[in-house]
Amino acid sequence: MERQNSDFVVAAEYQALNICIHTPSREFEQSYFPHQEARDIFHAIQVLRDQEEDVSEISLFREANLLNDSIDMAMIHTIFGYESDGKSAAPILSILKEASAKYKVNQLVEKVADITSSPTPLNTTEISSLLYEAQSELVNGQKNVQAKTIEQCLDDYVI
Repeated sequence: MERQNSDFVVAAEYQALNICIHTPSREFEQSYFPHQEARDIFHAIQVLRDQEEDVSEISLFREANLLNDSIDMAMIHTIFGYESDGKSAAPILSILKEASAKYKVNQLVEKVADITSSPTPLNTTEISSLLYEAQSELVNGQKNVQAKTIEQCLDDYVI
C-alpha cells in the first residue's frame, strides 16, 4: 500500500530542528532536510549561532522568514513545541537522509525523463551524468541499497 503523505518526514525535520535549537550538533547538515522550509530554518539557526544570538522563537522566526516568507510563526512555534532529548538523533537522521535522497533522485530522474522525451537529439553524456548523480545519492542516502550501474539501469528500463 502506497503512503498518501509524508507527514512523518516533516515530523522528523521538526524534531531535528528542535535538537539543533537546543543542542548545537554537528550531526545534521542543511542538505539532510528534504523540504525547503526546513533547510531555511536550519540555515537561520546557523546564522543566529554565528552571530552569537539566542535562538528564541521570535529570533528564529525573524531570520527564517527573512530567508523564506512561507515560514510563519505557527511553524516555528510547532518546532519549539517538539520535545527532544538529543539522544534520538540517529533514527531522525536516518529518516531525513533517506527522504532527502529520494527527493534528489526524483528530481534527477525527472530531468532524465525531460531529456529523453525532448524532440532534440539524445544527449547521452548528460543522461549518464544525471544517472550517475542519482546513483550516488542512493548510495549516500541509504544504508542497504544495491546501486546499479548505468548499463543495468538502461537494461532494466528497456525491458
